[in-house]
This record gives sequence, structure tokens and C-alpha cells, in this order.
Amino acid sequence: MYKKLVLNNIDKIYHFLSAYFLTTICLPLAIVCSVGKEVFDYSTYGKKTKGFFKMAVGDLLFDGLGILFGILIIGAKYGFN
Repeated sequence: MYKKLVLNNIDKIYHFLSAYFLTTICLPLAIVCSVGKEVFDYSTYGKKTKGFFKMAVGDLLFDGLGILFGILIIGAKYGFN
């Protein structure tokens, strides 16, 4: 059961982890990369894909959770070193 859940949502896990690690380096970089990735996806295939906005909202939600965990757990000081 868990294996199927993970495999079906591996993209969301990647979004969470990448945002988390980027937040520990630089918060503005994490935000720009998260939003920039969705803008890039929209410009390349989002216009033709049915249900793209639902996928994008899910991706941004997991990006936001990764950023939040990066700030709370690691204590990133707003990414400005």
C-alpha cells in the first residue's frame, strides 16, 4: 500500500525535498525555483494538458511545505547569509 502511494506521488516528494534543500541554502532561491518551475512547465506543456492547474497547485503546495519545513526545522534565517 505505501509503496504504491509513494510511487504515485514521487513527483510531489521531489518537489518537497528540492524546496526543503534549497531553503536551507537560500530562501529566495527556493521560492524563485518553485514558481519558476511551474511557469516553465506551463509554457512548455501546460497549455495543452488537461488538468494542469490542479497538478500545479499540488506541486506548489508541496514546494510550500518543503520551504516551511526548511524554515522551521533547520531554522533558515530567511535565506540571507
